[in-house]
Amino acid sequence: MRRLLTKWHIWLGWLVGVPLLIWTLTGLVMVAQPIATVRGEHLRAEAGPLDLGGVRPVLPRIDSRVRAVANVQLVQRAEGPVWIIHFADGGRRLADAATGRYLHFIDSAQAAILAEAAYAGDARLARVERFAA
Repeated sequence: MRRLLTKWHIWLGWLVGVPLLIWTLTGLVMVAQPIATVRGEHLRAEAGPLDLGGVRPVLPRIDSRVRAVANVQLVQRAEGPVWIIHFADGGRRLADAATGRYLHFIDSAQAAILAEAAYAGDARLARVERFAA
């Protein structure tokens, strides 16, 4: 019985020790590189200035009796400026900054446009896949 436990102990040590060794070595490689390279900052496209030409200070109609608003942001996206409305319950909605109308959820074509606008590298977009975040 003791011999069997010794054998199991050795194999489990290898199964746990090798991944830990690889994890440590790859961590040392990451530490040796500049943090901007590790984060991929060189692959991010510079965001353009916020175009306030078509923006009217009109927020979408929000019924505050139904959902309390926690925060409202105006951001520049590839398709133009949009309002991001953060609700107190954790929800978010996008609204067109020029018209104040709510925007629909992002589909795969819009996601591809946003991804290509935010990426400064040379690679091409292969596919767009939706997943639960």
